[in-house]
Amino acid sequence: MARILVIFMFLALICSVSFAVMPDDLVLYMSFDGNTVANKVVNDLSKYGNNGVIVGAPKVAGGHKGDALDFNGASDGVEIVTSESFAKTAKQITLEAWIFPRLDAQIEVITKWDGVLNGIVHFEIQAGGIIRYCMRNANDATIVDLKTPGGSFKLNEWSHLAETYDGKTARIYVNGVEVLNGACAGDMRDNKDVKWWIGCLYTTQARWFGGLIDEVRIWSRVLTADDIKKSMDGTLVGAAVEKESKLATAWGYLKKS
Repeated sequence: MARILVIFMFLALICSVSFAVMPDDLVLYMSFDGNTVANKVVNDLSKYGNNGVIVGAPKVAGGHKGDALDFNGASDGVEIVTSESFAKTAKQITLEAWIFPRLDAQIEVITKWDGVLNGIVHFEIQAGGIIRYCMRNANDATIVDLKTPGGSFKLNEWSHLAETYDGKTARIYVNGVEVLNGACAGDMRDNKDVKWWIGCLYTTQARWFGGLIDEVRIWSRVLTADDIKKSMDGTLVGAAVEKESKLATAWGYLKKS
């Protein structure tokens, strides 16, 4: 009887657990939790494995959710080699991150730049609480360059920032609220051979981020305002849930025991 009770309780526990399957359109997800950062490598939790390489020596520290990376504002960053999965972001993109900035300066959160031509993507903050979203096309012409009013975020406080582009309109969100949008058109410049960077512009340039960055996600689609609110609350928007396969595995194990 005791064995039957144990089996019943185990099956009930398995049934109550949801197993998230990463969405196809989530092309980068870096939680910066301590168990995802080791030996100069930051693991990408998306299904594409776009792992990053640490530049400098950012430290793992307490974040908004779990851990974050603490950038020194002078030499720390994360370098991410591009892939076919990133190429999907040329027509539509969403970038988001939690930030805790300490420097009142022009510093980068997420960028895509080859160090020769102008940056393809600038997701940056500037002195006075300004947020900038800049993107360029195949001719290196600017198709997005939005700057929010000053005071859009505060130093030494956590803020969730998100930027989206659907081929027609660019939008900037702060803590789940849209604060600025602008009309524009065209695709992002082809990015097959250009790296992404977190916390810096490029390893030979300035604009090093000073402070904490957490929960970086890049999507190959535009998240809605509701999606962004859910995402900032920790929800993995669009994630599928698998239970049956896990239950079958558990049941098979119990039958053998």
